[in-house]
Amino acid sequence: MHGRESNRPDSPSREDLIAEVSELRGRVASLEGGENAASSFEVLRRALDNVPALVSFVDADRRFRIANGMYAEWLGIAPEDVIGETTREVLGQDANDRLSEHLKRVLDGDAVSFRNALTFKDGTHHDMNVKLVPYFDGEGTYRGYFALVLDITEEVAAQRALEDSEARFRSLLEFNPDAVYVHSGLQIRYMNPAASRMFGAAYPGEFVGRSILDFVEPSEHDAVRQRYEGILQSVPQPTREFQMRRLDGRRFDLRASIEPVVWEGQRAVLAVAQDITGQKRIERELEGAHVSAEVARNRLIDAVENIPEAFAIFTADEKIEFFNSNYVEKIWPQARDLLVPGASLEDVVREAARRALDPDGDGTSPAVEQFVSDALHRHRSAPSTTELRRSDGRWLRIAKRRTPDGRIVGVYADITDSKRREVDLAESEERYRRVVEDSPDAILVSCAGAIVYANEAAVRLFGARSKSDLVGREAADLRAPGEEDLPEIRTERLRSPRASSRGYQKRRRLDGTLVDVDVSAVRILWYGREAVLTTMRDVSARIRAQTALEEAERRLSVAARNFPGAIYQRLLRPDGTITFPYVSSGIVDILGLEADEIVSNARLIMDLVEKERRAPLREAIEDSARRMTPFAMEIPMSSRKGGTVWLRSVARPRALEDGSIIWDGVWLDITERNLARQALQAAKDEAEAANAAKSSFLANVSHELRTPLNAVIGYAEVIRDRILGDDADDRYRQYAADIHASGMHLLSLINDILDLSKIEAGKQILDEADVPIERLLEETLRIASPAVLRSDAHLRVEVAPDVPLLRVDELKFRQVLINLLSNAYKFSPPGGDVVLSVSVLPDRSIRFAIRDHGPGIAAADIEKVLVPFGQVPHERRGGRTGTGLGLPLSKALVEVHGGTFAIESEVGAGTEVVIVLPETRGVWQESFAFGNG
Repeated sequence: MHGRESNRPDSPSREDLIAEVSELRGRVASLEGGENAASSFEVLRRALDNVPALVSFVDADRRFRIANGMYAEWLGIAPEDVIGETTREVLGQDANDRLSEHLKRVLDGDAVSFRNALTFKDGTHHDMNVKLVPYFDGEGTYRGYFALVLDITEEVAAQRALEDSEARFRSLLEFNPDAVYVHSGLQIRYMNPAASRMFGAAYPGEFVGRSILDFVEPSEHDAVRQRYEGILQSVPQPTREFQMRRLDGRRFDLRASIEPVVWEGQRAVLAVAQDITGQKRIERELEGAHVSAEVARNRLIDAVENIPEAFAIFTADEKIEFFNSNYVEKIWPQARDLLVPGASLEDVVREAARRALDPDGDGTSPAVEQFVSDALHRHRSAPSTTELRRSDGRWLRIAKRRTPDGRIVGVYADITDSKRREVDLAESEERYRRVVEDSPDAILVSCAGAIVYANEAAVRLFGARSKSDLVGREAADLRAPGEEDLPEIRTERLRSPRASSRGYQKRRRLDGTLVDVDVSAVRILWYGREAVLTTMRDVSARIRAQTALEEAERRLSVAARNFPGAIYQRLLRPDGTITFPYVSSGIVDILGLEADEIVSNARLIMDLVEKERRAPLREAIEDSARRMTPFAMEIPMSSRKGGTVWLRSVARPRALEDGSIIWDGVWLDITERNLARQALQAAKDEAEAANAAKSSFLANVSHELRTPLNAVIGYAEVIRDRILGDDADDRYRQYAADIHASGMHLLSLINDILDLSKIEAGKQILDEADVPIERLLEETLRIASPAVLRSDAHLRVEVAPDVPLLRVDELKFRQVLINLLSNAYKFSPPGGDVVLSVSVLPDRSIRFAIRDHGPGIAAADIEKVLVPFGQVPHERRGGRTGTGLGLPLSKALVEVHGGTFAIESEVGAGTEVVIVLPETRGVWQESFAFGNG
């Protein structure tokens, strides 16, 4: 019980409990406020007595300590009689057992609600809703619980009635022939069998949980959402039609009405729907039929209105029922005011005749009567076709037909132009005959394969003496062997009466020779018979020229393919655009570009030119165009195959009539020539540099050798000739020492030169051994100490503890360190520091560094001091000068060991020389920090 313990006293008697309640009431009455407090308590008590529920407090021994008046009304037990009694005695065994099931949670400190049954004083059984709330005092001791028991018998009965109603409602829905479904939040909650069949499901459960939008066409989604939101806001929604989808994706039309409902405790929408797909299809078909009929009628009216002929329909009793505008304008323009549907044909004809023939009369003159009689006779003689010449000279063809229901349809065509063409035809036939006869092209007409006409040009073409040599001959006799698919044959196979065909052929002359001709053939009527008219033009000269041209082009193409480069035409238009009308295929071998690519996009060539060279190239092209001088330029270009290609372009310009300039030119790949030229120049530069280096070297060597040798010779002559006298032994000994020093200097110089020569020749052999760093540095410092001791510079040595044994040529590597220490001393200011440090880098390479605080070296002079005899003017300690071989020799010896040599310096801040030996120069042991490697 949440760690609480009940410190209950011995169970009091019922009388004690009643006395305790009375005492409690007395205390309440005596509280501050006096009568007002007692009055408030009385009000509270009366309120609890009138609450329509059992309100009580039950102590830890399950005895009633407080009970309201409803115990008397419902159970027939006065509240005073309830106090002190146990729950079993008051509620009965069954209700008490049900209560006991929930008391454990109350003892754990939880408020509990549950249903229970209770028998009232009248013997009726009631459903009760019980709520128990635990009570603990200020010290956390459980004292009991408050109980609130509500009678929910009517609610339970109503719920059961509702469930029974819903069950009946669902049964009704199950057998409803209309589709019924319920959705809440647009998710389907229920669907009856009719709805599941409509949506194409095997059973209704397939839809439950799915969104109704899954079965609605996307274009209808917004409408569905609006209807759903509106119906939930009590806004009535009219019956509406939707396009839906079945489970298999097929579309169908649905008509649905919706109402708001509460379904399983939630607000929802109930929809009743019918599948109207068939109905809609019938409606659409019917509407389509109406529309089609109306369209057909309108089209018929439009067609009749737009035909060039006049058109009219007359009823069986000779009334005008329908007519187009041409009927008014071309047939009865004089009586247009009378032409209305339903007008009498006779009245219209008579009035039109009167106005034209007897304008001042009453319409009964003989001329008018005759006109009316003839017109009505023609009308009543249908079916008939009549050609009639009007008084204004125009001709009409009147065609009338009678329909099965007695109506008459009349079509009135103006054939004036046709009549005129008949006259013109006769005149034009003579003109055309003369044109055909005088035509320079040969013309033959053949019927059923036999020649029936030939003009004079045909006589000349085929070498005949006269037309009679050709007329009557079979047209096939003039065909060359093997050429059967002739234009005439193709034309004969076509059904169109005006079908024609063209082509190039060879024809046989009467003497058997062949002639080249362009042939065209067309089907015509020749005096009522189907015939083929063939026109032939002698193109022998053109064929010979074309053959020669093709041969020339073939030779040019072969030459272009075998040209060691590429041939091109470059066109500069007046607007400044450049194109390439022609590029030979050789360009692909040079730049990796296809000729067709350049022809279609000239920009590709410029894109391969380096950016800084594009402007000069464009200027050279424009200069050549302006001055009309040959274009010649060598330029590097990027090849699609990779790398750079040098092209030499040579071309000659010529002007075109439209102001354009076109160059005929070639591209030559001169990459190899340029490379050879560059290699030759590099070799020349290298030879000149070597020669200069040799001259500088010899000059330096001669200077370095000549100075000590002069001293040796001079001092030797003094001693030899005893120039200072016989008693100057101390001076002679000093001179001998100077001779010895100069000789040692010469020996050192010669040794350094020889060592450099050996290294450059690759003949330097290292005498390698495993050398402890301590021994190497000790020997180095011992040898270098005289020079250091003679100065007032401070030397500091820093060696990391993890430096391994070194596998080096001890003598030569010590020489390197001595040279560097000597330099550092020479350039250190008085009292300056010289630091020698040795450490191991993360990649296990060994780093040596000698740092001084001298004048430093400018960045531009670092390369100079690494060249033999290369020196930079500096103020040295004691005015000493060097040979300029120390640093170059040291660098060479380090590199022979596979290491790197670098100088880091800043003017005025000192110099640091860094040597890095590779990992392989260390003898690594497991005891080192790096492990066993």
